[in-house]
Amino acid sequence: MTGPPAANDRRADQRAGDQGAGDQRLAEAVGNWRARFLENGVNPSDYGRVTSSVTEWSGWLDAWSALAEVHESLGREALAHGLWRSAGGHLSQAALYYHIAKFFWVDDIIEMRRTHAHAVSCLMDALPHLDPPGRERRRSRRGPPRPG
Repeated sequence: MTGPPAANDRRADQRAGDQGAGDQRLAEAVGNWRARFLENGVNPSDYGRVTSSVTEWSGWLDAWSALAEVHESLGREALAHGLWRSAGGHLSQAALYYHIAKFFWVDDIIEMRRTHAHAVSCLMDALPHLDPPGRERRRSRRGPPRPG
């Protein structure tokens, strides 16, 4: 059973405090990153739902990626139907959730890079459909230009 977003967030915060040394990375993620994630566009209900479902750090990337996949699918379906604003919104949300999935994920670098590639792909596809539209900018620092 889920309650209002604030109640879900409180339960997630309490759970983070209860985890102790058992899974310190998860406790720190849930306890310390909440404000940053919400400030940067994570839906509070999504945050509560995902963090309440993850019981070990090893589940962090998969849980956020699963939610990102839902938004990516909705965004790609909206693109196929010419629903540009919906596409931009869902794809940009997917990019954010993929980014959070791989945030500080160093357990499996190949999986982190794969997830990062999904984030970049979703964001690039979302940019022209945002209001105002975004555009890719490349920057160079010693070497080939990189998305920035």
